[in-house]
Amino acid sequence: MIFPTPCTLREALEFYCDLCHAPSKAELRKFAAFVEDAEEREAVLTLAEDRDMYKFLTGEGVRLSLKEVFEFFLPSAKVDLCSFLQIVARQRSRSYTIASSRKEDNQVIGLCVKMAAEDMLQPISTILKEVESKGHRVLGGASSSRVAGQYDARNDDVPRSFRGSCSSMLCTMEAGSRLKIQVKHSSFRLPKDLSTPILMVGVGTGVAPFRAFTREFRAESSLRPKTMLLFGCQRSDVDYLYKEELEEASSEEEGALSDLVLAFSRAQQHKVYVQDKLSEKAAEISKWIHEEGGHIYVCGGTTMGASVRSALSVLLGSDDEVATLLSTGRYVEELW
Repeated sequence: MIFPTPCTLREALEFYCDLCHAPSKAELRKFAAFVEDAEEREAVLTLAEDRDMYKFLTGEGVRLSLKEVFEFFLPSAKVDLCSFLQIVARQRSRSYTIASSRKEDNQVIGLCVKMAAEDMLQPISTILKEVESKGHRVLGGASSSRVAGQYDARNDDVPRSFRGSCSSMLCTMEAGSRLKIQVKHSSFRLPKDLSTPILMVGVGTGVAPFRAFTREFRAESSLRPKTMLLFGCQRSDVDYLYKEELEEASSEEEGALSDLVLAFSRAQQHKVYVQDKLSEKAAEISKWIHEEGGHIYVCGGTTMGASVRSALSVLLGSDDEVATLLSTGRYVEELW
């Protein structure tokens, strides 16, 4: 059974099949079996074995779609519906860290979503010329100039764009729309002892769980005395997420955050990152961790996560110290 049942064809294509992204190399080889032209079939199989070329076609800056792969490399393929449904990639579930507090409202789930977008993708003519320059064939032997000429007529020989299918849907859907979602337990759990210091480090949409923590602190009447958030983004006037809310939470009147530390990487000539701000707070953080049993939470990209871990290793004295915190659950990361 390849789809849950009962399932209509529309539901299978709309909810379960990935009709946007290029097929994987393994899927391309399977589709090649349905190519009627023998020379074209061999060309497709050769392309599927060229790891570097296929990475170029599907990676950043190019991002060929499923439709474009069929149009340029599988024009004589005659794939029956049943086979297509079995071969085409499945939609992957996307995980987003919840940005709201159940203590504040157990009927609401908040998300912080950045639309995955890439503009100025290479035009078709440039892509096909690169393919041919590496010895691969296009459209069963048609030249890139011929294909580009066809696309000039349709005004498609211009830079293309990419939009993430899930993030663009979430960012543009109308109120009242219905979604299929699954809620999983988070690895981010606050210590039960309200006196335990909390250090949070988030960059960009990695602030999501810490927005949730902040809402939780407020629902607890701001009883946690030591809660520091280090938040990083490019500019305060561009991507400072939840600005008003975080600054209100860090005010003396509110007190949900005892300290809000900001790192705007592009706001000055030299770049400033959250790991730099960690160093500035070294004495306080060291005391929190070594003497008061503090917990550390980090959320954002893997590169940022590695930099923060390195900075904390220096700050706390050794890699072993950080390893101990990780193994005991006092240092938790959610990275992507």
